[in-house]
Amino acid sequence: MPRTFRIAERLANNRSGGILDIPHPAILDHSSLDGLISNFTSTYDAEPVGVVLPVASTDGLLFPVEGLDNQRSRYMREATFIQTVTQCGQRGLDVYLSVDPRLQFLSSDALHVEDIVGNGSQQICVNKELSQEVLSAILGTGFDLASDALATLQNSASVKGLVLDAVDLYGMGAKKNRIHLVCFCRDCSAYFESASPGLLRVFKTFPNPWSLLLRDSGSGIEHVDEVGSTARPTDVVGLARQRGYDEHFGDTSSAALSEHAEMLLKYMRLRHDQTAASLNAVFSQALEGVDAAVDRILICEGAPYLWTAGMFSDALDVDTRFTELWVDTANAIVPVKTQYRAYHWRRARYLIDAFFQLSTTLTSEVERATTKIAHRSRASVERQLRDRLAQALAAKAVGKTALSTMATHSAAEGGRVGFVGVGLTNDVGQKIIDSLNIAEGLSSNDDNVDSEHPLMGLLRQFSEENS
Repeated sequence: MPRTFRIAERLANNRSGGILDIPHPAILDHSSLDGLISNFTSTYDAEPVGVVLPVASTDGLLFPVEGLDNQRSRYMREATFIQTVTQCGQRGLDVYLSVDPRLQFLSSDALHVEDIVGNGSQQICVNKELSQEVLSAILGTGFDLASDALATLQNSASVKGLVLDAVDLYGMGAKKNRIHLVCFCRDCSAYFESASPGLLRVFKTFPNPWSLLLRDSGSGIEHVDEVGSTARPTDVVGLARQRGYDEHFGDTSSAALSEHAEMLLKYMRLRHDQTAASLNAVFSQALEGVDAAVDRILICEGAPYLWTAGMFSDALDVDTRFTELWVDTANAIVPVKTQYRAYHWRRARYLIDAFFQLSTTLTSEVERATTKIAHRSRASVERQLRDRLAQALAAKAVGKTALSTMATHSAAEGGRVGFVGVGLTNDVGQKIIDSLNIAEGLSSNDDNVDSEHPLMGLLRQFSEENS
C-alpha cells in the first residue's frame, strides 16, 4: 500500500489562499474565466479564493474615468469589466483590482519620467502629485464599479484589495558605462534637493556612486542587489570589489570608495522613502471615503534592493501602510513581519509586463513609426514578440512541487498567507500574438536580410550567390 510522505503533508498545508492573477485583459479575449479557473485548479490542485482583474491595459482605460481623456483599450469595455467582476462574485470569489502604475498609454509630458541627463520616457512618474491623482482616479473608479456590481449579488464576495504592480517603476539604461537611471523629473529633483542638498550633482559625473553596484553589460545593466536598508558603506564597497565594479574608479582606496558608498546609500534610502510614500498616497486617495476594509497590496520582486522599484524589501516588510506583499520568492528574501503571498513567477510581473507592453508597441502606428522598431520588418518583430513570450513563460513556477517547496502557510500577523498563480499560458499567449494587427514599419519586407537572424541572412546570401 503506498505510503504518505512528509512532502505530501506539506502540500496539503500549502494549498489554501490561492489567487488567480489576470494581469492583462487580452487574456480574457482568448480564454474564459471558467477556463482560467479550471486551469488554476488543475495546476495547483486547489481552487482560487480570489481573482485579480486589471483596471487599465497597456493601451488604454477599460472604462471612462472622470477627468481623463477617453483613451480606451481595444480589449474591454465598461460592460465587459462589470460582467467579469459579476462572474467572479457569482462564483463566490473575491475580487482584487490591479494597475501597472506606469500607464504608458498616457501621452502627457507633464507626467513622464526623466533620466539623470534629462531624457524623457513615455511612462508616468508615480512621485508626481498629478500622477497620483490619475492613478487613484482609475483605481477608485474601478473600485466603485466593481463594488456596485458585487452588491447586487447579495453574497459575501467583495472587492478585497487594490494591487499596485511595483516591479518596474524606474527604468535603467546605460551607454559606454554611463548609467542613466530614472526618475529625475522636476518633482523628484526637488525632493532630493530638499532632503539632501547637492546629492544629485554627485551622480551627474563619471564614475559616480551608482558605478559601485551597476555596470553596463552591453545589452543591459548588470547590478548588485544584495543590499538591505541597514547596509553600511563598507558592505557596499566589499560587494563592489567582489564583483569587480570598482574598476571604473581611479582612486580605489577604502576611504574614497566608502565616500561614494555613503552617498549611494543615501540616494537609495531617499528613493525608497519617496516611492513608498507615493504608492501609499495612491491607495489613500483611491479609498478616500470608503468605510470597508480594503487590502493595500504591492507586487514586488524578492531581491533585497529593488532597483527598478526603488525600494528595499526589508523596509517594506515593516511598513504597516501596506497590508500584503506579493513577492517572487525565487530569491531567499521573503517577508516575515507583513503578510505575503508567493507570486509564482520569477521576477514577479516584470517579464509578463514586458510581453504585453511589446504587444501594444507593435500594434501602435505611432510607435512603429517613431521608435527603432520602425526599421524592422513585421516578421522580425513577430519573432521578437514570440521570444518575449517564451522568456516570460520560462520564468513561471507552477504546480504542486512549487507549492510544496514554499514556506508553510501562516495564520500569524506576518508570514505567508497564500500564493498567486498567473493566468498566462503558452496557448493563450500564442493566440494573443496571432490576433494582433501589427502595424507596418518603415521596412515592410519580411525578406529583408537585416531584419532576419544573422545566420539566416548569410545562408540566404550564400544560396543566391551560388544559384
